[in-house]
Amino acid sequence: MASMSVRVAVRCRPFNTREKDMKATCCIKMQGTATIIVHPETKDPKTFNFDFSYWSHDGFREGPDGELIPTDERYATQRMVFNDLGVDVLTNCFEGYNSTLFAYGQTGAGKSFSMVGYSVNKGIIPIVCDELFKKIELATQDQTKKYEVTVSMLEIYNEAIKDLLDPTKNKEGGLKIRSNNAKGVYVEDLSEVAVRNYVEVERQMENGTANRTIGSTKMNATSSRAHTVFALNFKQITTDPETRVVSELTARMNLVDLAGSERAESTGATGDRLKEGCAINASLSALGNVISALADISSGKKKVFVPYRNSVLTRLLQDALGGNSKTIMVCALSPADINYDETLSTLRYADRAKKIKNKVVKMENPTDKIIRMLKEENARLMALLQKSGVAVPVGGDGGDGGEGGEGGPPLPAGASPEEIEGLKSKYEAEMRAKLEEQMIENERIMGEMRKSWEEKLSDSERFHGDGPMVEGGAVSAKAAMGSNLPHILNLHEDPQMSECVVYMFKKGTSRIGRKLADTPQDIILSGLSISKEHAIVEYDGGTVTLTNLNRSKTFVNGDLVSKPVQLHTGDRVIFGNNFLFRFNNPNEPLPAGAKESTTERAWSDAMEEFSHKQGLRLSQSLGGEVSKLEEEEASKRAELEGKLKQMEDMLQKERAQAADVIERLKRGDVTAGERDDLKSLEAEYSAKARNLEEELNRRKDMSEKIIQEQMKRKRQTKKIEERLAKLMPLINEANLMAEELNKPVRFEARLAVKSTNVNLSALDELRNLKTIDIQIRVVSQENGNVWTWSHTKFESRLYMMREIYQEFMDFGHRETPKSKDPFWDPPEAFEIGKAYVYLKALSQLVEIENDFAIVDYKGDDRGTLSVKILPEGPNGEDLDYLQSAEELNGQSVVFKVLVEQAKALPDKYCNNVYITFQFGENQEETPECKTKTVNPMVNYEAKCRYDNITPDFVEYLLKDAAVFEIRGFSDSQIEERTALEAESQKGQHTIVGAGKECNHCEELEASVVCIECDNQFCESCFALLHKSAKKATHTKKPLSEAFSSTSNCHQCDEKPAIVECVECQKDLCDSCNTLLHKSAKKAEHTRKPLSGADTSKCEQCDEQSANVRCDECGGKKLCENCNTLLHKSAKKASHVRVAI
Repeated sequence: MASMSVRVAVRCRPFNTREKDMKATCCIKMQGTATIIVHPETKDPKTFNFDFSYWSHDGFREGPDGELIPTDERYATQRMVFNDLGVDVLTNCFEGYNSTLFAYGQTGAGKSFSMVGYSVNKGIIPIVCDELFKKIELATQDQTKKYEVTVSMLEIYNEAIKDLLDPTKNKEGGLKIRSNNAKGVYVEDLSEVAVRNYVEVERQMENGTANRTIGSTKMNATSSRAHTVFALNFKQITTDPETRVVSELTARMNLVDLAGSERAESTGATGDRLKEGCAINASLSALGNVISALADISSGKKKVFVPYRNSVLTRLLQDALGGNSKTIMVCALSPADINYDETLSTLRYADRAKKIKNKVVKMENPTDKIIRMLKEENARLMALLQKSGVAVPVGGDGGDGGEGGEGGPPLPAGASPEEIEGLKSKYEAEMRAKLEEQMIENERIMGEMRKSWEEKLSDSERFHGDGPMVEGGAVSAKAAMGSNLPHILNLHEDPQMSECVVYMFKKGTSRIGRKLADTPQDIILSGLSISKEHAIVEYDGGTVTLTNLNRSKTFVNGDLVSKPVQLHTGDRVIFGNNFLFRFNNPNEPLPAGAKESTTERAWSDAMEEFSHKQGLRLSQSLGGEVSKLEEEEASKRAELEGKLKQMEDMLQKERAQAADVIERLKRGDVTAGERDDLKSLEAEYSAKARNLEEELNRRKDMSEKIIQEQMKRKRQTKKIEERLAKLMPLINEANLMAEELNKPVRFEARLAVKSTNVNLSALDELRNLKTIDIQIRVVSQENGNVWTWSHTKFESRLYMMREIYQEFMDFGHRETPKSKDPFWDPPEAFEIGKAYVYLKALSQLVEIENDFAIVDYKGDDRGTLSVKILPEGPNGEDLDYLQSAEELNGQSVVFKVLVEQAKALPDKYCNNVYITFQFGENQEETPECKTKTVNPMVNYEAKCRYDNITPDFVEYLLKDAAVFEIRGFSDSQIEERTALEAESQKGQHTIVGAGKECNHCEELEASVVCIECDNQFCESCFALLHKSAKKATHTKKPLSEAFSSTSNCHQCDEKPAIVECVECQKDLCDSCNTLLHKSAKKAEHTRKPLSGADTSKCEQCDEQSANVRCDECGGKKLCENCNTLLHKSAKKASHVRVAI
């Protein structure tokens, strides 16, 4: 058994079209194996070292056939990457070692180019497969050796596995991952196709890519959100010529194209109640956690738990990550400065991965061993089935009480005999069904393994025939080559998935629609806004005419089809919401003057055309304001250039006069008095010239800064416009789904200003576009309730909406509970208005005390707010007024903010009014006023302490305003909230821990938890895994007790646990939670409040848990430290505080 580190390579691609349009600059440098990333603003470099650093950014030209030919020795070609990485994969395969090759990086960074390539620039996967069969062809000349190769291809999207080679096998929820001691981790019923040569492998990859494209188009999902695993199983069979003994050597190659690694924005879906429901990014997060844990193990750390089971991807590739596999990771980098954060994140990820070490062994003669182990497992399962029943232990202890059996769900204390008997019967039936299912699966595996190679080839013939395994009447692009029939080719956001699916139009009529249409359809589409009978295409041998049916949504070149339209080569055709095609008639050339777009631009150009013609634009546009800003800057530049010209003329004049004086002095034809005057003039002219030169340089620097700022703003504006261009079709899609699913909501986009400075105009905001954000406004069409979502929360919800819509398409309407409905949120407080309190008086320690007007977003008055801001010393002492703001620098001051009362609020939203505000870095929120009144009493106090005040804070007081945001609820919102609270408080008779599978066998339900192993097991597996003397001392707890909300902290086992750390997989008390998550690395861990635990935060520091309430401080809940700190004075020491 050999120990081997994961090999890591990084590769930097050229700029893409988008980055060129945005005038991006390169922030990556490479020197040997070192990769250096430079911060675009600070120019601060960070250096990383890897096994290979490939420079493919520039230094090449494109040959006549499209091949990229190096013109610089630094340029890394596809063949160079294969020689460094692919050859090792190939060698491992023939030596009997498993291999895994990962491609990682943000969307569009070039992962697919390195893995698959395009045209003649083949990537690692096709070259490896081609070279494999070349070696097999040479080796088969030896009659004693025989080779067998099978391939499979799957996709993991939103934690569901799909078979890409045979879509008919896919089922609701995806294919299931199974595990047993014989075969390890595998995907149940995944197609494995026997192949004889590289041509057959290439065909399977094309069919898999075509099915992947169709599947993603149905749900409008980009490839950046899915992982693709292409697996190649290789078997060498050698017969000894003398003894005739047959030996086998097997190897598996996993070639993994990971989803895009974009960093989620810090303001994204934070706090979204359905954040955990969207598993789109769960697998990449889990992969990062696994890599971190494995890196810790490799560095010598003990007792590190590796969370392989936290995602489908890490579970499936467990051997590749930390087991029996030689692993290579290729990280694709974007060189653009606008992607600095994402590229840096990718480099850090790769840096962690290179620390992992795997222990690899040769896979020799496994077949007989696996069959024997499967037979033994089936015998064990049969013995379990032959028992009279599977007993259910009462109370959750499973091992005592004379019940015996295999464990089961703990039952609630006090359950009636009838309830116990009913649950026992149900449990036994479920266990029997699971055991029978596992036996059938084991028999299937043994049957597959006993098949001869000839039988496997025969079974795979259907995959190699003339009709490729592609859904809906489509063919792959290669299969359509050479045909003279007119056809449509798909366009996709991912260039690698564009033009790989083709629908041919036969002579006569071709029908387009759904699978379940009354009349059989020739081209079957399924997705948003696709009608049962959507359209027909008529081909008479010359012209092709498209006719829309049933007022369906069909667009040609961005225009809705309302009458028959003749199609021409190059036309863009959209069916429904997601299916975008380019029409091609081999018998008709492109129109005169038309240029065919590249696959990279074809999709974006078509969507831009569609959005423009269909009015999918944000009503609130940046265009006018940007134009004003550019006019203002042009005027400034012209004024500066004019002044520069005047100053240059003056400088030349002064220099000429000085030169004349110097010349006269040299001639010597002046009197002594004149000489003194001339010397004074020379000094004066020289001083003027120096001053003018300094001023000229200063003006030139200013002019250069204006130009740089203008370029920076244009890039930022471009980013906002690009994000809007992507969001508008998604908002349209969400509205269409809501309409079809009868969800009474409407989605709208708007630009929002994040700055708290009331004086900023639109032009001021555009000078710092980072303060502008895009928000999604969600409006209920039932009661007018309004929610405001960030664009990242909207995109996260959109994926869940698509899942619900797909279920609706496949199985009809299903009732979705509100708690899981992505179209719904609990009632959100309405923003009544804002009160602006200018802080300039505080810069001289003058108190602020007034009623401030509350204005809404339209500028209308909505009442007044009574606010006091009182400066005082650190110990509550009075402070003297200052003569100037500069005197405040270096002082220590406490600003006491008192929000007393809101008055004359609008009656419609005066329920449960509360106020949020920010003073400096302190963010505060008042408790809700529980009574309905237009004059709510708030009486909220916050103390904001500043030690050693800085000039920046003084500047803040002089120029900024504190913004107080007043929010309230309508009567209908309060009624909805009340109903929801009543529903949540209903007592539900549930079994704690029921339905959780054993983490070891994944067959029986877990009944106990091992505290030291941090895993849950059935009784049999717990006993099996704890036979050793070391593990026999482990603490076993019934599942009901382990998952109880009153269980103790897993760390100290003294205080009650209040939070669960997902990454540490521990329930922790407040103290241990703080202690264990002090490091920057662990501070990012996801922690969830435990059900039933009191997790109220201190209302002063908002960090520690509150343990007392001071009624005389307005009912404020405080932690121990803040309680002591705030009640030091003699006046407050007498306050009555109640323990909570």
